[in-house]
Amino acid sequence: MVDNFAMSEGDEVFIIVDGFSSSSSGDYTLNISYDPASTSEETEESVVLDYDEDIGDATGDSVATGSTAGMSNDYGDTCGGMSAPDAAMLWEAPSSGTYEFTTDGSAYDTVLLLYNAVSG
Repeated sequence: MVDNFAMSEGDEVFIIVDGFSSSSSGDYTLNISYDPASTSEETEESVVLDYDEDIGDATGDSVATGSTAGMSNDYGDTCGGMSAPDAAMLWEAPSSGTYEFTTDGSAYDTVLLLYNAVSG
């Protein structure tokens, strides 16, 4: 889970759903909840990353579902997912506020990574 992630309207992030271990893959569910009370400060933009799907600006349960089985390992991180297949998505904040990203309801032990995206 990534919580208290402050964003401004139009900010974009790359969301990576990865497996905790190299043998972790399967069906995932991405949930995004919104709290309008907080807003973000300007963040530095990152290098444009490749992604599998643009999931728009939806919020709620099951914003994206799919499977990492058979996907490649494009992204790894230090807390797991070093060689597990992953799914990468581009998402845009529909409003300024604080967001929570979870994979509750996924069929395997996931690692969730967020990167600032370059708008444009």
